[in-house]
Amino acid sequence: MGFNMEKRTLLPGDMVQINPDIGHTWGGFLAVVVEPRSDGFHGYLVSPRIFTACRFNGKAYVNVRYEDCEYVGRLEWVEKESEGDSKTIC
Repeated sequence: MGFNMEKRTLLPGDMVQINPDIGHTWGGFLAVVVEPRSDGFHGYLVSPRIFTACRFNGKAYVNVRYEDCEYVGRLEWVEKESEGDSKTIC
């Protein structure tokens, strides 16, 4: 499997991996789709090392284009935003 995902229908709860070579700090991270968009999606980062939502004053959200990620699969249980989220990062 290589990067450069073809445009596909993403749904909230889908998981993708961001290309590690895109030149951003979050390259290589997993991301959970929150809102599909015409050119990619809006979602939150998940650490590939400890498999938990990355946090800094809440979840770390990103906008990612299709060509910068690869589809991984689907989550059965999606973490919901809650009051008092910790201020930790991956």
